[in-house]
Amino acid sequence: MNLAEKIIGIALVGLMALISWNLISTINLQQEMLKIQHEQKHMHQQIDKKFNSVLGKLKKLKNQI
Repeated sequence: MNLAEKIIGIALVGLMALISWNLISTINLQQEMLKIQHEQKHMHQQIDKKFNSVLGKLKKLKNQI
């Protein structure tokens, strides 16, 4: 093996390491996005429940007046 082949080999190993690190980061970001989307759906449901209960109370107060 001459020097040029060694340099090319080291460059390819470095490139493969960067690509794998990028894939791992992308997978981690995707998992975080899924968690955030799930939490957002849960919060939306809670807000709807609270909003509907407030509207119901307002209707009761309006009917009493």
